[in-house]
Amino acid sequence: MLGDIHGREWWLDVVKRNKDADEFIFFGDYFDPYWDLGDPYADEFDFEGSIPSVDKLISNFNKIVEFKESNGSRVKLLLGNHDLHYIADVRPCSRYNPKAARQIKDVFLPKLHLFDVVYQFDNVLCTHAGISCAWLDKYRPDWEVSNVAATVRELFNEDPRYFDYDGTLFDESIASVGRIYESPFWIRPQDLEYADIGLWKQYIQVYGHTKLYGMPLERALSKVNRSKYYNVDTLWGWEPRYLCCIDGEFSYNRVQRRSQTYDLSQSIDN
Repeated sequence: MLGDIHGREWWLDVVKRNKDADEFIFFGDYFDPYWDLGDPYADEFDFEGSIPSVDKLISNFNKIVEFKESNGSRVKLLLGNHDLHYIADVRPCSRYNPKAARQIKDVFLPKLHLFDVVYQFDNVLCTHAGISCAWLDKYRPDWEVSNVAATVRELFNEDPRYFDYDGTLFDESIASVGRIYESPFWIRPQDLEYADIGLWKQYIQVYGHTKLYGMPLERALSKVNRSKYYNVDTLWGWEPRYLCCIDGEFSYNRVQRRSQTYDLSQSIDN
């Protein structure tokens, strides 16, 4: 399971090291790199003035699409908030690139059928940010615990704007009061755990979206094993991690910075 991509190619190393894996799950956000926040991977991007070149971002996106097309159901591609603002009529979020928006939309929309907003295996729900019961109550009051994935997918197909940023905050002293209504593209971990009472007894949730810088690996595993929430975008830094699930057991794995560049055929077939 691979957290937010944001234009980086480290996913190729994960594929190469785990070529026998049953599935690869990408958690969205394929564009909008953190080039303006001291990103240690900024040197991977070609810059046009102060903005990363969109050509390299699109090239990486196309490699991910090719990986999906070559491997079918073995590869799951989820959408995130940094994808939504290029493909739907919603407000742009941070690092949105207006100059490249049309170009990105033109490569994204023809392949949109390859992407999903939720994926479930066994009792594990995978979304970009997590599913809040309060959000489900807001748009589908008759939702059922046994049919959560289908309900989330139906909402997106009906209107992607259900997944836009809500921005509601009723009481600033209690973040969870208003933010529990945020969608599976936007909710934060503390609000998800507060609003997930109707789901956590039946499901484990895996999500990205929120980076937890500097958290020791042992602490992260202890926390998620206790609470049934796994942040696939956690522990991000100089060496990103990815999440594995083998026979119901979850583990984080480190990806070292690449000393060479792998092309797609090397990563998958060799």
